[in-house]
Amino acid sequence: MAKALSIYLARWPVRLAQRKQRRQARTKDNSSKSPSDESVLIVASQRGKQIIAACCEQAVQAGVRAGITLAHARAILNDRRILEAPHSPEDDERSLQRLARWALHFAPTIAADPPDGLLLDITGCERLFGGTISQVRAIDAALQRVGLPSRIAAAPTFGSAWAMARYGPRRVSFVDDDDLRERLAPLPVAALRIDDAARIALSEIEVQTIGELLAIPRRELAARYGAALLLRIDQAYGDIEERIEPIRTPPVFVVGHTFEGPVRRSDFVFAAIERLLDDLLAMLAAHDHGLCELSILFDRVDAGPLSESFCFSRPTRDRKHLWALIHLRLDRLRLGCGVEEITLRGEKTERMQSRQIAMWQGAAAEAPDDASLGRLLDRLTEKLGNEAVLTASPFESYLPEKAFGSSGGTATKKPVASVLLADRPSRLFPKPEAIDVMAAVPDGPPAWMKWRGDDVRIIASAGPERIALPWWTGEEAMHAARDYYIVCDARGRTLWIYRACEEGAPTGEWFIHGVWV
Repeated sequence: MAKALSIYLARWPVRLAQRKQRRQARTKDNSSKSPSDESVLIVASQRGKQIIAACCEQAVQAGVRAGITLAHARAILNDRRILEAPHSPEDDERSLQRLARWALHFAPTIAADPPDGLLLDITGCERLFGGTISQVRAIDAALQRVGLPSRIAAAPTFGSAWAMARYGPRRVSFVDDDDLRERLAPLPVAALRIDDAARIALSEIEVQTIGELLAIPRRELAARYGAALLLRIDQAYGDIEERIEPIRTPPVFVVGHTFEGPVRRSDFVFAAIERLLDDLLAMLAAHDHGLCELSILFDRVDAGPLSESFCFSRPTRDRKHLWALIHLRLDRLRLGCGVEEITLRGEKTERMQSRQIAMWQGAAAEAPDDASLGRLLDRLTEKLGNEAVLTASPFESYLPEKAFGSSGGTATKKPVASVLLADRPSRLFPKPEAIDVMAAVPDGPPAWMKWRGDDVRIIASAGPERIALPWWTGEEAMHAARDYYIVCDARGRTLWIYRACEEGAPTGEWFIHGVWV
């Protein structure tokens, strides 16, 4: 009997839009229902035009086809109610991944088959459902209950199951090893999952079905259409093994404790949280993960549930650090008339890098890493608030004032490395200050300047360094550029000044932008 299963979710984006519409209708009014005569159009933008990417069966029967403009589709459906939804392939693929995780109830090995299908390896699962037929019918019934009608095929290979699910004569198909060639022969050549170029080339010689294709010698197929066509044929008939990349369910890090009755004493609550924290850290260590966000849920008797969230700047499993932050917050916690249940959940986790241990006693102390900085940021953020703690982050920009920005202390996103490694002042002014400059020769390096009312004699200079402003941002100084100089004055200061340019020519305006301190 078959070992592979293919599920084809026809008009997958349309099904998602219809389910979303039904949910919205139920939340507005229990008595309201989603209109059955509503036509669904999935709209995509292509070269400034709104194109129909997919549509429902009713729209197809009325004459709407994928590829026509939205205005044309509206004209065809002028007397019908229309539901227009934006085309989002990324959201559709995420929904398909969620559906694949849901389908783990029926098989242990499942792969999403974008854009509108699932592949299941049901080897050895038949006995749990009373046979392959019962298993397929259970999957079909479950999809029908959640409002996802589909076409399903069970076959000896993934290629043959894919072909029967999409091009077979029945909505639910079963194929044995003995009748595999007979069942695949009348299907079109597109059922072999070949590309459009090969399909068009075969149609030019009037080869329409798989049976007609197999009548051609393999040597001629390889010479005319390449090895990819032979690979798809061999995969469909099982001459070459095909494996799927199964989805990986992310680990869930949740621990909880239920008291026999309401507990009001804070020391009992703290003791329970400490034990739960140890259990949670053990789970994280088993998966080499660290906490980026932790939530603690208290189920209170009188005041309802209370949730406390902790964010960390770096992934951590440091128990001492975590408990210090938790204890600081729990001292201000109001337990009401008592707590019945406590739940700790790792909302966001990341894999932690392994660290080399010392080979012998007395080895040199290991170099400090950013974990200590992360602990400091977490403590400051917990005491002062996330808005009070900012960290400087480099950004990919040549403009000095835009090469760095500030972010929250607990931000875990790694910043983009700066694109420039040139020498920059340690103190950059928020806004360049205008100065008067004199040079020994026209357009040469400055020899004297006046800054903040003081005369400054320049004894050395280096430059210029041309920095052009980004014209693609549409700023006012679209064609402006700057010629930067590093100058040293008679007082021993090192300053960063520049001369403004427009269309490649100096304007005569000078500014000071920073100083080395």
